[in-house]
Amino acid sequence: MWYPKDFTFVCPTEIIAFSDRAAEFEALGAQVVVASTDTAEVHGAWTRVPRSAGGLGAIRIPMLADTTKAIAARYGVLDERLGVALRGTYIIDPAGSLQAAAVNALGVGRSVDDTLRTLAAVQWVAEHGEVCPAGWAPGEEGIDTARAGAYFATVPDGGGQAGGAAAPYAPGLATVASVADLEAALASAPAALVFVGASWCGKCRQVVPLVECLAGEAGPGKLAVVKVDATNPGGLAEEALGVAKGSPLPAFRLYKGGKAAGTLAGYKPAKLEEMVRGVVG
Repeated sequence: MWYPKDFTFVCPTEIIAFSDRAAEFEALGAQVVVASTDTAEVHGAWTRVPRSAGGLGAIRIPMLADTTKAIAARYGVLDERLGVALRGTYIIDPAGSLQAAAVNALGVGRSVDDTLRTLAAVQWVAEHGEVCPAGWAPGEEGIDTARAGAYFATVPDGGGQAGGAAAPYAPGLATVASVADLEAALASAPAALVFVGASWCGKCRQVVPLVECLAGEAGPGKLAVVKVDATNPGGLAEEALGVAKGSPLPAFRLYKGGKAAGTLAGYKPAKLEEMVRGVVG
């Protein structure tokens, strides 16, 4: 197996990242623990080195010294040839059962965002008895396995275009890219629905038929429906609509008479219908 020449540079970046966001894990009832094959003395030395010099500085999460390498071996991440552990991440439930595991090569750092997302998904499944589809994010709905057919009925066949390019996720909806265009859209009808989505968001594709249906039911001139593209961070989605990077998608902003009348985040078809029909009738 190939390893980079010096993989130790990745470790401080990961520990710092998880430490700085420890409160987000605690809010979900989880404790982050770092385990490495270094000794407790080495861990302490790293915390005395400032971050600006490549150290850890003060951290908010405990560090476990797996000096016998028993933990690394038990969790299947010990490279016995080199005597080092790969980058394993594990989510263990309150009963002590392993619910999620991911292993990175030594040169590839882990994502706090995706670990939080996976933790939230594990908790959703346990609480709701549903399953979380690919790309599920907090704020979205899961799949009720007893009614899975209704979920898959909304999934478009075919996927991408020839050559592997993804098909436009809302080709029939007008896209606004400036504040002036957005304001014009809000003033064009008694009510307006702004649909914020991204090309990489599968749920955005799934909700398009419902958005188009709601526009058709309202009738011409009663509901203006426009799309704001949030594929790239920032831009109109964040500046004018408050949909920042990392926010659940799809997101919706409903207006009546040019004034805010409702917001919705995540894939929630029933709530979207209720919100729009409550304003449009």
